[in-house]
Amino acid sequence: MTAPTPHWNRHIKLDSAREAAEWLVKLEEGPLDPQTEAQFAVWLSADPAHAAALSRAREAWRQAEALRPGREALMGRHLPGAQVLGPVLSAMRQPLAAAACLLLGISGMAIYGSVTAADLRTGPGEVRTFRLADGSQLTLDGNSAVDLAFNTGTRRIALRKGAAYVIAAPRQGTETRPFVVVARGGESQALGTEFAVEYLDTGVRVTVTEHLVRVSHDHGQAVLAEGQSVIYGREGWQAVQTAPSLQAATWRDGRMVFDRAPLKDVVAQLNRYRRDRLYIAGTGLAERRVSGVFDTRDPQNALSSITTGLKLRSLDTPAGTVIYP
Repeated sequence: MTAPTPHWNRHIKLDSAREAAEWLVKLEEGPLDPQTEAQFAVWLSADPAHAAALSRAREAWRQAEALRPGREALMGRHLPGAQVLGPVLSAMRQPLAAAACLLLGISGMAIYGSVTAADLRTGPGEVRTFRLADGSQLTLDGNSAVDLAFNTGTRRIALRKGAAYVIAAPRQGTETRPFVVVARGGESQALGTEFAVEYLDTGVRVTVTEHLVRVSHDHGQAVLAEGQSVIYGREGWQAVQTAPSLQAATWRDGRMVFDRAPLKDVVAQLNRYRRDRLYIAGTGLAERRVSGVFDTRDPQNALSSITTGLKLRSLDTPAGTVIYP
């Protein structure tokens, strides 16, 4: 006969499952800031049970996502006359995901949550090009996702994660609606045709490769010309910079090109091509600079080259790979 689990042991398992669910919600919201990243690394390494609990929570998240009941308007808003293409993010996404993780971690029960999928998405390392209803062309990098909402007044795309390259159909003839990409509280309106929008660690970078794009955010606004880029986000608004068109969205042809890029941004891009997730642990590591050209089809080799060059180490865990001094 199997001995009953001691009360103190059950409490430890409950706490691990609860903490894992809380961390998973934070991780799915987007890249962690350096302080939170360090706290996560400490929690992950404190007990082998933590990595296992996070792995179970992530599996629960995937199971809940597959259910996807209901449809909500883009970004929780109902747009009058909107034609929403495909399922759109539910306003209850985070609470239900957390509940699903807790159910699995605590009782092993079946998960009946609601986490809707994006309208268009790609898997790790998968680059796909989509032709939209208005004739525009949208290319998504690996691990990227967008929601679409075209209504009578606007052609709107919401980039939820990853990176997108847009060739916007021009406003001419019967097509009079502006073409707008929204990401992390900012808007990029096409005044021409081609531009890239991508998530970094703490913000969003917009790079124009043809004609003009008007970028606006709470912290600033600018009209970018061909060969210019800007970054906005949690750390504010950075000055417009020169960005050679040939270096924009090099992931489309299988290359990652970094020129003294912060390690945190390099990790954010590497995570588009990996099935597990990379984390940075250690004070000051996130701002270390990386330069080089790497193959998106071999992210493990890229990681090895980067850690060797920066004299860092990496550790594989069930929850992902941690980079540390």
